[in-house]
Amino acid sequence: MLKQIAGVLIAFQLVACSSSNTPAAPTADNTANTIVTQPAPVAPNLSWEIENKRNAADEPTSAVWLKLDNRKCQVIKPFMADIQVIEKENYKQYEIPAEAIIACGGWWAGAGDYYYVVAKGDQFDVMYATIDESEASRYQYKSIATLKSSDFK
Repeated sequence: MLKQIAGVLIAFQLVACSSSNTPAAPTADNTANTIVTQPAPVAPNLSWEIENKRNAADEPTSAVWLKLDNRKCQVIKPFMADIQVIEKENYKQYEIPAEAIIACGGWWAGAGDYYYVVAKGDQFDVMYATIDESEASRYQYKSIATLKSSDFK
């Protein structure tokens, strides 16, 4: 039994890659910079890394990475939004299924973008829905990425 546990620990160490958690340096059009992470409630250690910036006109831009242990994969390139972590107790409000590991989303200028992750065996499905103020309040999530452990660098 001890040999099996030691083997698992060694395997995790071999798979781990280094990554930088250093936020981007402020620029002239970057008046605020926020990094938010949310640990996953289940193993493996899955979390969001959200970078929110505001330009000189006070318009928000968000970029989002999915982190697995200390490695990450960018799943949302910078776009006009103010993305925040969605707590599990609020999943129902956004029509996010209970089996979702983590979720995030935000509303800006009359539209919202929402994401959640579900585990499918040894892979993670990233689901996405957008909704705007003129639409019925139904979230129609679709898969935008399926990630394997090797996708995280």
